[in-house]
Amino acid sequence: MPRGHDLAASACTDYVVAADIGELAPGHRLVARGVCQDGRRLRLYYAWTPGLTEPMGEDSDASLTVGHGADVLPRDLPYAGAYDTGDGEFDHGETGYTRPPASAPHVWFDFYAVTDDDHRACRLTIDLATRRVQVER
Repeated sequence: MPRGHDLAASACTDYVVAADIGELAPGHRLVARGVCQDGRRLRLYYAWTPGLTEPMGEDSDASLTVGHGADVLPRDLPYAGAYDTGDGEFDHGETGYTRPPASAPHVWFDFYAVTDDDHRACRLTIDLATRRVQVER
């Protein structure tokens, strides 16, 4: 598992996923590390392997595009993202969304390659009751 946010050491251990999403940036695979329901937020923790260099970050076209959905959605769907750029390389980050209502049985994340944000590369679905994780390519 790539280094980064330590899910086991944090209070955010709701859904440890550790799913290889695929090569979303040329030569770099994305791993969905875990999902946390934190207060009013739903946070997706991820890692690039190998890490992306600083020039491939926000100032380039190599930005991560992830859609989010649930069986029951809240009224607002804002999101915010962040990633670590220690040592000129970023290998992990998080994206936060509005947490779905307790009545939502599933949540999913649609991942897109950095070179093609029109066609979904992978969908990660989590059954919130059973904790079952499904990856569809």
